[in-house]
Amino acid sequence: KNKMLFVAVVVSFLALQVFSSSIEEDASLRGSLQKREDLIYSHNGKLGHFITETEFVSHIDIEAYPNGQVLTICGDVPPTGWITTGILTNYCASIWTISYIGRVIKRIDGYGVGTLVDVCGDTAPLGWVTTVIKTSYCGSIGTSYYIGRTIRRIDTYPIGTLIDICGDTAPTGWVTTAVKTSYCSSIGLSSFIGRTIQRIDNYPAGTTVDICGDAAPTGWVTTVIKSSYCASLGLTSYIGRTIKKTDGYPTGTTLDICGDNPPTGWITTVVKTSYCATVGLTSYFGRTILKVAD
Repeated sequence: KNKMLFVAVVVSFLALQVFSSSIEEDASLRGSLQKREDLIYSHNGKLGHFITETEFVSHIDIEAYPNGQVLTICGDVPPTGWITTGILTNYCASIWTISYIGRVIKRIDGYGVGTLVDVCGDTAPLGWVTTVIKTSYCGSIGTSYYIGRTIRRIDTYPIGTLIDICGDTAPTGWVTTAVKTSYCSSIGLSSFIGRTIQRIDNYPAGTTVDICGDAAPTGWVTTVIKSSYCASLGLTSYIGRTIKKTDGYPTGTTLDICGDNPPTGWITTVVKTSYCATVGLTSYFGRTILKVAD
C-alpha cells in the first residue's frame, strides 16, 4: 500500500508540473520543470507568475502584446495570430521519456497585406500563402527536421491580383492560372510545385477567367476545356479551362457549359450530341443549363 501511495503521489506531482509550465520565456529553465517566481509562464492564455505550485497570478493578457512581438515558448504550438519563426536546438524541458520542444514565435495578425514573414516548421495560416520554401532545413531536434518558408499576407488584395506561390494550392477565393513547369523548391525527398494564383471572389456575374489544373470553384462553371494540357510536371499533366462566374445571374439565364454538371439552382435543358472537348483519353459532355432558382 505504501508503494502504491508513493507512485500515486509522484504521478500526480508530475502531471501538475506539466500542466502548469507549458510556456517559458527564460532559457535558464530548459531541462527543468521546476517553477520559479522570476520566470514568466502562460496559463489559460494569460502570461504571469506562479507564486506557489498551483497559484497563478496573471499580469498581462497575451493579446496585449504588439504586432511583431517575439516570445520563446516551451511545449506549446503558437496561438492563433502567432507563427513559429525558430525551433530551439535543444529540448526546453524533459521529464521521464517525454521531451518538450521550444519555439520562437512572432505575432503576425496585425501585419498589412503583402507583408513577408520567414517561418520555421509551420505552414501558412489562413489569409497567408507560401511564396518560398527554403532548400535547407530551418531547424532540427531529435529525429525531426523543420522546413523553412517565406509567407505573404494576401487576404485583402484586390480582385485580379496575381501572386506566385510555392508548395501551396490556391486558397478560397483564388484560382490557379498557371502551373510552373519546374519545381519551385526541393528539400530532402520532397519537391514542391509552383503556381500563379489570381483572386476572383468578387468578380461580377459573367466574368471569365482562364485557369490551369483547378476545377471551377463554387459559383463558377466551366465553359471551355482546352484541347492541350496547360502544364506538365513530372508524371502529372494539368488541364486548362475557361470558367465563368454564375453567381449573380438572374433566374431564366441560360449558359453553355463543358464537362461540369449544373450547379445548385440550375438545371440541364440540353445535352450536346458531340463532345465539347477531348484531352488525352478523356472526352467531356457539353450542356446547356438554365437558372431556375437563387
